[in-house]
Amino acid sequence: MITADKLVPEESGLVALALAFAMSDELPVPIRQIMDPATTPAAFLPFLAAHRSVDLWFDDWPEARKRQMVAEAVKLAALKGARAAAAAFLPFVDAEILDKISYPQRFVLGRSALGRVPISHKAFTTYFLVKVPLKRPFNPFVLGRSALGRAALQPVHREPMRRVNRALVVSKAPETAFSVSFAHRRRLRLGDAPKLDGTHRLGDWVDRTRL
Repeated sequence: MITADKLVPEESGLVALALAFAMSDELPVPIRQIMDPATTPAAFLPFLAAHRSVDLWFDDWPEARKRQMVAEAVKLAALKGARAAAAAFLPFVDAEILDKISYPQRFVLGRSALGRVPISHKAFTTYFLVKVPLKRPFNPFVLGRSALGRAALQPVHREPMRRVNRALVVSKAPETAFSVSFAHRRRLRLGDAPKLDGTHRLGDWVDRTRL
C-alpha cells in the first residue's frame, strides 16, 4: 500500500514529512463496530443516537431499547407527521393507542354526535385514548397529615404520562396538535348490558376501547 509519506518529494521539509506520516497512520479504531447500534459499546449509544438525530430518548431505558431506537431512527424519522407515526413511537414508552379520532373526521359513525367533542373537532387536531401502565406509590399515605380524604394520599407517579406526551410531540408534524386521554378504564353502566350472573356489579371498572 502506498502511504502519503511515499508521495512527498524528497526535498520536502520535516514539517511536510511529519504531516504525511500523520495522515497515513492506521488508527486502531473499529469504526464499523462503533457505528452499528447492535455492536457498539453501551457507553457509545447516546453519541450514536445524537449522530442519527434521535429525538425520543431517556437515559433510564434498558440497553436493548436504546439499541432498538438507534437502529430504527431513520425509519421513525421518515414516519414523522404521518398517521402511523404515533403508533410507531408509543411502544418505546410502554404505551398503546386504544382509540384515535383524526382530523378532518367530524362525526363518529354509529354513535350520537350530540355532546361529543368530535362534532366541533378542531382543525389539524388528533384525539387519542392511550393506555400506559402507572405505578402506585409504595406508601400512599403522607406522614404527619390526616388520612381522612384523598388529599392525604400520594398521587400516582405521572412520569409515564409525561413520556407519552413527549413521544406524541416527537411523532407529529409541527403544524398539528393533539389531545390525549389516559382514562382507559371507566365505571360499568347499565348501557353495557352486563351479564346477570353475579360476575359484574354497577360501579365496577371496565376497560375502555373507544373515546
